[in-house]
Amino acid sequence: MNITYIIGNGFDINLGLHTRYEDFYAWYVGQPMEKDHDVVKKFKSEINSYIKKTSEINWSDLELALGQYSVQVPSDQFKTLYMDITSGLKTYLNREYSLFNRSLYDVEKFRIFLEDPIAGHFSDARTRILQSFAANFKSDDEVNILSFNYTNTIEDLLGKTDGWRKKDGTFVKMKSIAHIHHSLLEGDIVFGVNDEQQIANTEYAESPDIYDLFIKPQTNEVLGGYTHYAAEYIIRDTNLFVLFGVSLGDTDRKWWNLIGKRLASSEDVRIIWFVHDKDLNQEFANFLYKGVECQKIKEFKAKTLLPQVSLDNVDKRVYVTLTNKMFNVRR
Repeated sequence: MNITYIIGNGFDINLGLHTRYEDFYAWYVGQPMEKDHDVVKKFKSEINSYIKKTSEINWSDLELALGQYSVQVPSDQFKTLYMDITSGLKTYLNREYSLFNRSLYDVEKFRIFLEDPIAGHFSDARTRILQSFAANFKSDDEVNILSFNYTNTIEDLLGKTDGWRKKDGTFVKMKSIAHIHHSLLEGDIVFGVNDEQQIANTEYAESPDIYDLFIKPQTNEVLGGYTHYAAEYIIRDTNLFVLFGVSLGDTDRKWWNLIGKRLASSEDVRIIWFVHDKDLNQEFANFLYKGVECQKIKEFKAKTLLPQVSLDNVDKRVYVTLTNKMFNVRR
């Protein structure tokens, strides 16, 4: 069976890293501003107002909010602002990533989670259904990881490995770890929106270089390489998607669309979605589960942008779980 993990920032947060945008904002506005360009000073003032809860823009998603804020930034100044933000983000994340200590985590436990995302996370009935589905694939498992994170914590945890043998004798082949938005170790990172409709300043249409910087699919093309092409191929070949730490952000609609197309294309595809809600009382998770599941499946179908006729039969193939046990690998 081909298993693909879709990993978001919730993975690093689960490891204890302070990688939320709110964490970055607090650091960013605290940096010296004497030499900053006026457009940067104005932006930092805007972020400061968000921290103080007086901003009219919701900056919980920096990329999407920056697209809205662009109406306040002349096209000849956007690149200055963009480069300051991304440079600051890389500096902050490198500092945070440098604190990551592999010895604090149970690597063997991490591998066990990767080889079996079903066990211990669902009710007995749902576990049996998913295990029955997995039993249809007699070959060894092949695992791919598509990470939306800039850090390389996954590689650090796994080390250099082509795979490992499970207790039942079958083999888990670790095929690839791909960073959709590139990583800190690559230098350049992909930061921006999904398409031009998410850029409020229509004047930017006259500046193709802004689009190359700020529209992620175009940025991937400009940077070259094959990561995004490899990711598309991996998605088309996946039997089981496992979503962890992702929020289906609008700035990555391309990828939700591709996953939706794969799910709609074959009866031999399933999705497991680990949903974390910090406000959810785990004691009552079983009572609240059905409502959350219906909400999340509805959200997933909307984010794929697929016509309803393509999604009519997918509800029973998306499995939502509210467990907080997955990837809990701190020693």
